[in-house]
Amino acid sequence: MTSLLSNYSSKVRPIVNQGQSLQLQLSLWIAGINEVSTTDSMMSTTGYLSVKWKDELLNWDSAATGMYWMQFNQKDIWVPDIVLKNGFTDFKMMGGDFYYLYVYNDGWVDWYPYKVFETSCELDVTYYPFDSQKCDIIVKSWSYSRWEVNFTFNDPQIDAGEKMGFSVTIFLTFAVFLTILFNFASITENQL
Repeated sequence: MTSLLSNYSSKVRPIVNQGQSLQLQLSLWIAGINEVSTTDSMMSTTGYLSVKWKDELLNWDSAATGMYWMQFNQKDIWVPDIVLKNGFTDFKMMGGDFYYLYVYNDGWVDWYPYKVFETSCELDVTYYPFDSQKCDIIVKSWSYSRWEVNFTFNDPQIDAGEKMGFSVTIFLTFAVFLTILFNFASITENQL
């Protein structure tokens, strides 16, 4: 591992031709919806990104070493500086020194930064309970242009088919209902 990193800089994009764009494959995996606030126009979800790219500067002969993959600490190799573009509270780079990346002998890297995504989300409840809401989680690179680091988003297939989408719709409907009920109760209580 030491010989692999001897001439390696975690500050330089891991591509031989620096004039080319580094291709990143991203997928978002949501573990749960924590909160939906119509008054704050905010949605909080817990999940992680699956980020994959080819590090042209890290590869080795697996036949000679018998190793097909290694784990590296996030601070030791290059990682994209991904931030939430529509973040509600914090604007920090994803990941941290405690994250490890899987690097394969052909240079492919897998990184799974876990996060509570607090994002701004405009909710229109005019036609509640017959409304439909859409909240986006938008990520971007903080310091690289799209010509330097290009994101390709892959939608993971949901195993449960429409059941998952229906469950999320029911949950969002219930959250909006409770928010309206809470706001009504607060107004009534203040008037007494």
